[in-house]
Amino acid sequence: MTGKLDEAERLPVDQVHIEREVTQETPDGTTLNATVFRPTASDDVGVPAILNRSIYGIPEDVVARGWYLDDALVSKALAKGYAVVYQSTRGTGKSGGEFDWAESEVTDGASAIRWIADQEWCDGRVGMFGGSSRGLAMMLAAAGNPEPLKAINPIASPAGGGDGTIIDGAIQANSFIPWTMKLATLTAGRLLERGELDDATFEAIGEAATAATEQTTELASYRPFFDLPDHVFADVSLPETLAPKDLIPFWEPWLAREGDDPYWEQIDPRYMYDQMDVPALHVTGWFDSMQHGTISNYRGMTEATPSDQYLIVGPYPHMNIGQTMCVGEIEFGPSAGLTGLTFSGFAELQVEFFDIYLKNKEPAANSLFDPAEPSVQTFGMEPDGGRWTTHEAWPPADAEQRTWFLASDGNANENLDDGELRGTAPDGKQPADTYVHDPDDPVPSRGGALSCRSVHYPPGVHDISNLQERPDVVTYTSPPLDDAVELAGPGEVTLHYETGGEETDFVARLSHVFDDGRAFNLTDGITRTGWGGSESPAAEIQLWDTQYRIPTGDRLRLEIMSSHAPRFDPHPNTSQPWHASPDDVRPAEQTIHHDHDLPSALTVWTM
Repeated sequence: MTGKLDEAERLPVDQVHIEREVTQETPDGTTLNATVFRPTASDDVGVPAILNRSIYGIPEDVVARGWYLDDALVSKALAKGYAVVYQSTRGTGKSGGEFDWAESEVTDGASAIRWIADQEWCDGRVGMFGGSSRGLAMMLAAAGNPEPLKAINPIASPAGGGDGTIIDGAIQANSFIPWTMKLATLTAGRLLERGELDDATFEAIGEAATAATEQTTELASYRPFFDLPDHVFADVSLPETLAPKDLIPFWEPWLAREGDDPYWEQIDPRYMYDQMDVPALHVTGWFDSMQHGTISNYRGMTEATPSDQYLIVGPYPHMNIGQTMCVGEIEFGPSAGLTGLTFSGFAELQVEFFDIYLKNKEPAANSLFDPAEPSVQTFGMEPDGGRWTTHEAWPPADAEQRTWFLASDGNANENLDDGELRGTAPDGKQPADTYVHDPDDPVPSRGGALSCRSVHYPPGVHDISNLQERPDVVTYTSPPLDDAVELAGPGEVTLHYETGGEETDFVARLSHVFDDGRAFNLTDGITRTGWGGSESPAAEIQLWDTQYRIPTGDRLRLEIMSSHAPRFDPHPNTSQPWHASPDDVRPAEQTIHHDHDLPSALTVWTM
């Protein structure tokens, strides 16, 4: 999202005001800290402003080598006559109060927008930008319905406070552990500035957090997972008033709750879409660990409000928009870097978006924002590259749902040729497939929508054929395709099952099978039985969105397994999985039914 610009693209430093530690008082009297970048021309005439609210503090590299900030959007926005405001959210950075998204984020975000609009240097029009948790911050601010808010640009944004962490009950451990360790160091820095930690303790916390990040694979299976911070910081001499979990503000609030707890509604935009009547440019990548949240937000706001909604999805991992042309084992080509679209750079597109809604400029003909053009642009992946496509909606209006039914002779975990995907429902009895899920020997993650922080398990498309040969993985494969099939949208697997555990996980993953036996992962999903009070004997596994073309003659394969680590924390096969001790962990025999009475099936959108 950042990038160095030519001097011609920047305002000279003497034409930019940089105002640090500017304070805003919230309605309840809490002081929030901000840094304001604005053109000196705003001394005479108010300008529109764009706001970034962050839990990570405010960038300090604001003047280096004559530049005010090494960020493409900020540089272009200032040059085009915008003010840019970075604000630390409540309880983070130098802002006052205690961090709590549930209690304050909607009202704090809305009040920040109104505060900016009231400044003499602002013309009363405000937009928001940012990615990941900052995208969530703007979604919640929009739910406060502040009148000055004219447009938002959420990038890789989750659809809820816990949504980027907890997927249908399972923790995205490969993302969550490094992220929470980063938050622990930020909390420690805040305490150090307050004089509540000494230098030695601060350094010890940082060293422990770094070590934990490097051990993410092992720590994904730590028991009990709820007590992981106690384990990570066990050798750090913390003050008596500070518990290890206090270093991670929402560890306990999130992991102590079930999926049906009303708490989640307070930090989940999905309950608030009808309150977000604001134009939005949603951006994500197929291999982003928060991809499903961004697309859910696009769909939800499109259905709930009349405001313009736009969506861009490329072949990118988390927060690497337009910068990556190769993710995994496929080289997607130079067009994947956004040059194949109708704009030359992502920051230019962002400014164009804000120009339309904050400055009332007419959209360029044939652009994404032209009312006569489709409002969705997605990168259609192929085995040897891909191309950008445009659509009126997502899934595309010309896409159709297609269902394959699972079938086998009962040996789908032993023989890759046994399990089949058939176009017709079973008409009689079939032997079920069984496998054993051992939490202490989980199926290792490879590729997919993983965090960009991953070192051992990078995101993207990879050959997973050797993983499909494990006895704890069952596979179902289509015949060679008579015609090419392009997946375009989400998918769903209905799974009739029995488990030997009290509760358990089921993971579904799709792959493209080549005639030489290679199998490239395409998309996946997980469900945790019992999460949210569910007691259904059929699991519904939601496959994340993708767009990928499988050529004629190749095959589509569905895998079913019960672990995918460290992308997800391995289920111990007990109730209360995050509180299970090592002694509670047990293997469980899993049974997959797929006959006339209990038909298990895969449904996907295809073009």
